[in-house]
Amino acid sequence: MIYLDNAATSYPKPAEVINAITEGITVYGANPGRSGHDMSLAAAQKVYDTREKLNDMFNGYGSLNVVFTYNCTYALNFAIKGVIEKGAHILTSSLEHNSVVRPLSQLKIQGICDFDIIECLGTDEEIVSAFSAAITPRTKLIVCTHASNVFGRVMPLEKLGELAEKRGLTFIVDAAQSAGVLEINMRKMHINCLCMPGHKGLYGSQGNGILLFDESIKNSLIQGGTGSRSFEIVQPQDLPDKLESGTLNVPGICSVFAGVGFIKNFGLDRIYEYEYSLMKEAWEDLSEMKNVILYSSDYRMFEFAPILAFNIKNLHSEQVAAELNRHQVAVRAGYHCAILAHKTYGTEQMGTVRLSPSVHTEKKDLNTAINYISKIAK
Repeated sequence: MIYLDNAATSYPKPAEVINAITEGITVYGANPGRSGHDMSLAAAQKVYDTREKLNDMFNGYGSLNVVFTYNCTYALNFAIKGVIEKGAHILTSSLEHNSVVRPLSQLKIQGICDFDIIECLGTDEEIVSAFSAAITPRTKLIVCTHASNVFGRVMPLEKLGELAEKRGLTFIVDAAQSAGVLEINMRKMHINCLCMPGHKGLYGSQGNGILLFDESIKNSLIQGGTGSRSFEIVQPQDLPDKLESGTLNVPGICSVFAGVGFIKNFGLDRIYEYEYSLMKEAWEDLSEMKNVILYSSDYRMFEFAPILAFNIKNLHSEQVAAELNRHQVAVRAGYHCAILAHKTYGTEQMGTVRLSPSVHTEKKDLNTAINYISKIAK
C-alpha cells in the first residue's frame, strides 16, 4: 500500500514509537499517580517526562500546563469550553474543522455565546485585517486552525496572536496538521491554548491528544478521579489534575514521548522541507494534467502545510479515491469534516481528494500514485 493519508493519521510509525508502546504496557504497565509502588511511580515519571518534552518543544507555559486527552477534538473542547464566558462573542476562520465549529455551534444553541466566521481566502494581511474589523466589545476569543486539513493553507498565527494580545482576547490554536511539521512557539506566537493530536505529526498512537495552555482555562470539562485529594468531593484545582480525570493512556503517552524524540533527532525543518518537496512536485505534475483541478495558483513554501487537494473533472472525489484504492494507493476524499473550508473554496458539491505524505513517504511511491492519477484523469 502507498500511504498518502497522513493528515488523518501518520503511518508507518517509527520503530522507536512501536517499541515505546510495548514499554508502556510492560515496563510502565501500572496506573500513574494512583499507587505508591515502583511501577506506578515509574509510569507517573514517564508521563511527567513527556509533559516536559512537549512543553520544551512548543515553548509552553510549564510542564504542569500540559494535559493529555483522548484526541485533538477533546483538547479543543477542553480549551474552548474552559475559557468561554456566557454572553461572549467568538471569532473563527472559514477553514475550520468540525472539531472547532461544532463546539461553537453547540455553545450558540445553548445560548452561551455567539460567533462569527471570517472568510480566509485572501493574503495574510487581509485575513488579519478581517479578524480585526470583526472584533466587538463582547469578543473574548479567537480560535483558528494553524493549517487547513483540506487545502493546507497556513494561517498567519503570529500576527493573529499579536492582534489577540493587543485586544485582550484569548487565542486558541488547532495544530492538528502542524504539530511536528511546522515550528510552533506558543510564547512568540502569543498562543494561550494549543491543541493537537498525538497520532499525526507527532508519530504517536491513536487515542491520545495534547492541550498546552497558560492560565486562561477557568473551568474543567469533566470531573472525576485524579489520584489526588481523594478525601475531597470537588475537583482539585491544582494542575494538571484540574483538567485530567480518569486513567491516562500510558502506552499512548509513551508513544508521544518517542515520537517527539524522533522529530528532534530527525529535525523539524528537515521533516517539513522533505514533505513539502514531495507535495510541490505533486502540485507541479498535477498542474500539467488537463482534467485535474487544483485550488492554488502556486504552492509556496511555508504558505502550505504538506497537504494537497485536487479534483478530476466530471468525477466525484470519492470515485477517484476508490479507484486509487483499487491500485493500493491510500488517500482521503470527501469533505474531511471541514465543510466550511469546502464552501470557502467552492468544493462543497464534490469534496476533494487529499494527498498527505510523511517523512517516510518515498518519492518513487509518490510518482507511482501520480501516474495512477494521470490515468484516471484521461
